Amino acid sequence: MKIFIMIGAAVLGFINLFIPILPVHEDDADWIVDGSYFGYFYDDGCEEKVMNQFLGLVEAEDFDSIFSIFSEEVKRSCSAELEEGIPELVEFLNNRVTSWEYSGSYSNRGGGAGPADRTMRFLLHTAEGVYRFTIHDYIVFSYDKKTPSSRAGFHSITIFPEEMFGEYLEFCMGKDGVHIVYRAAGENEAAAKGRELMEQWMELSAAKDVDGFYEQFAPSVKNGTGMERLPEEIQELEDILGNQVTSWEPHSWTQYDETETYDQRSCEEYFFDLHTEAADYFCGVYWTTYDKNHDENVGLQSVSLFLWMEEDEVREAPFATYRGFYDACTAGRENPGVSIILEYPTEYEE
Repeated sequence: MKIFIMIGAAVLGFINLFIPILPVHEDDADWIVDGSYFGYFYDDGCEEKVMNQFLGLVEAEDFDSIFSIFSEEVKRSCSAELEEGIPELVEFLNNRVTSWEYSGSYSNRGGGAGPADRTMRFLLHTAEGVYRFTIHDYIVFSYDKKTPSSRAGFHSITIFPEEMFGEYLEFCMGKDGVHIVYRAAGENEAAAKGRELMEQWMELSAAKDVDGFYEQFAPSVKNGTGMERLPEEIQELEDILGNQVTSWEPHSWTQYDETETYDQRSCEEYFFDLHTEAADYFCGVYWTTYDKNHDENVGLQSVSLFLWMEEDEVREAPFATYRGFYDACTAGRENPGVSIILEYPTEYEE
């Protein structure tokens, strides 16, 4: 009998060499269950417990443990992005955030015994303003034999300015890994990059230099279907920038990588506040700075200029206006070239 016990222990020890064991602390019995992330799923106040546990790792600058919380699927698909993004995330949370609060969650459990797909939302208070902070994780239960345990863990962490819900809420939810959208403030990097770009565009607009603006677009955009009107659209944009805008400020900036099976590209996005005598507008700029296999995609992808609405205004507006505003928020990401939206419908046309 003793021999069988010894053999069993040896076999278990051999198997454990190949099972990634996440760090376990004395107070996190439901943080990790049987070596797999569980995120206090059944506990009251589980979202705050997850946040406190996570911030403990952040405060300790424990990059390896933060990396280990992400699911095996995510680590395989975007390992390099995580290795760059986690230190950036730690720097943001440790050096900018003064306090935080829980703001809600959503859990979608597929079938009675299926896995749980959970989104936890928080607000981060900084000297620059309030940010939305979202953790999207996946819980796989021990009795669920259909879902691979490699899906258990964090899938994404996103941070973006509170007021930019229309521009980034759905976009960030669809991206695995770490994604931070920085608010432009004072002399920070986001403000500096934004000022450099818009000052150049204001000079082009004042000189009515359509060709100089046109050349910044990527070749794939200039040669794309329906781009015959791009010079006219640039002229309309320059007229607004050069003749109607009375003042402007950079609002936000972000950069991120996108990896597909056989391709990799790097992108930057800028947003600006534009003020005219008639109204305030938001301007989004989308740029591809690198594309591994397609040089023709490198360059300016789109510019969107649309009427700005505060969150309370959006909520109280007719549904057609509400839908029109949200469509405008993502118009630049979805449509190459120039998009200008100066008003929204108040009702749907039959």
